Amino acid sequence: MDTPPENPTPPPQSEPTPPAGGPSFANNPYAKQYMSNPYGQMTNTHPADMPIAIIIIIFGGLGALLMLFTGLLGGAVSAAGAGAGSGVVAGAGGLIMLYSILGLVCSVGSIIGAVGMLKAARWGFMVVGAFGLIGAIIGLLHFNIISVVVGVAQAIYCGMRITGQLGGKPS
Repeated sequence: MDTPPENPTPPPQSEPTPPAGGPSFANNPYAKQYMSNPYGQMTNTHPADMPIAIIIIIFGGLGALLMLFTGLLGGAVSAAGAGAGSGVVAGAGGLIMLYSILGLVCSVGSIIGAVGMLKAARWGFMVVGAFGLIGAIIGLLHFNIISVVVGVAQAIYCGMRITGQLGGKPS
């Protein structure tokens, strides 16, 4: 009776040969993820998510502080104008306060959305994209081209991430 060896070696297997010109990723919807991740693991993050989210958090925090200061200044101008009997000055101070409150809400919302981006959460990209568009519209009203470009870029990036055209779809 023959006894099998203790460590049997498997028979050699032939590797499938790729087509001429190398493998084709044209029909593979996950090609971008596999090519960017050498281990072939599916991920729902993109390398740009973290730096973009950190930049949004930093500038959102600076914007929130600026809007808080401007709102306090607008309130002081409004109170001084009302105390002096000047309705125009009081009205201007009130408009400054309203604009500051809108800016503060946008800044805080962007910070919250950026935290969601860091977690690769779908809602985070949606919030940042929405506030990016709001910032672009406000920039159009003030003829601020930098604000328009940054807001549109945020919205495009978040839209591409949500649809899965750039990296995996966020969860």
